[in-house]
Amino acid sequence: MIFIVNKIHHIAFLVRDLNKAIHLYKDVLNMTYIKRFYFDGRGAEVALFQVSGVILELICPKEKGFGPYNYLEKHGEGFFHIAFEVDDVISEMGVLNEKGFLKEGAALHEGIDWELAWMDSNQTMGVPMQIVTENKNND
Repeated sequence: MIFIVNKIHHIAFLVRDLNKAIHLYKDVLNMTYIKRFYFDGRGAEVALFQVSGVILELICPKEKGFGPYNYLEKHGEGFFHIAFEVDDVISEMGVLNEKGFLKEGAALHEGIDWELAWMDSNQTMGVPMQIVTENKNND
């Protein structure tokens, strides 16, 4: 079986000050602002931008005990992960699992407007990677 990536779906960055980050991406870099919201499932406030068909996800962790908060405390601000869009995340999870690139115990997760699975960063040279499929019922 062959793993097929359609495109880079999104790149996520962790920030401590979301207002400052929004100012940078919207007013200085002139990127297309999509929306800002609180993502209960990750304990974080999020702002989305788009540039050249790729979503930039700015994540400002607010609650201890969630992955983004823990990662920010350990690594500081900056790059968090890159996500690759695939046609069917469940099928591609099977392909990655066969090749040894799916995170051990990986499960399907609900993202913002997409379903996702984490790849094994031990196999991706330390780069946190996700595979995602857009939810079909998005407007």
